Amino acid sequence: MTQQPERQTVWLKAPENGDVTRDFPSSILPNECVRAHSADNGPGWFATVTSFDAVVGGRFDLVVPDCESTTDVDIDDNGEVRDIGTLYCSNDVEAALRERLGANFACRRFIAATDLHDTQMSIIYTHESNLGTCMADTVNAPPDVLTREISTMSDYEVTRAWATSFYETGFDGLAYEPRSTPGRDRIAFAVFGPAGPNTNLKWSPHPKWWHEVVDKGILFVQISGEKATIIH
Repeated sequence: MTQQPERQTVWLKAPENGDVTRDFPSSILPNECVRAHSADNGPGWFATVTSFDAVVGGRFDLVVPDCESTTDVDIDDNGEVRDIGTLYCSNDVEAALRERLGANFACRRFIAATDLHDTQMSIIYTHESNLGTCMADTVNAPPDVLTREISTMSDYEVTRAWATSFYETGFDGLAYEPRSTPGRDRIAFAVFGPAGPNTNLKWSPHPKWWHEVVDKGILFVQISGEKATIIH
């Protein structure tokens, strides 16, 4: 049987000039998105990295401008320059949870209760928070420009380069398929905004996320009011 080693490699490369234009498919960020995050921190964190190849950081984090990028900045209401970061959220509770927990929840039907002790689920009201809503729609990207590897590949240097290109082209973020959660209706979002904590973000604790976790059979719990006790 003829070997085809090129099929066992990642094909997606960093974007070239002309790959991302204003004609790239777009979608609108929903008004309500869910975000799984540390219980000790609020949900409004826009992450950055110090270089495209930084080991620590997210798939679509933008690079702070005094390192490799000179355009990932914004001017606030006081005329001051601010770095631009990335906020991650989803339209689906399970997808948000799996993206946060990563390898601890990958390809598993159930999850240990201890993995959720530091996790909170919040609803983010994107329009009320004045977040940009024009997402580059990588789910429906033209195949001569992009592959689905943008959602799954482990080379974040490439995916961050795409995020930077989307930002520089004028998109407010991107919609993509969550790596850990297949399903055509499950969409994740990487939203661009001033780096660091957004104290003006409009959000509320998700009142039913434990119920959704139970209904999906991910955990066996006994729910009393808004509290959950693990029984298995």
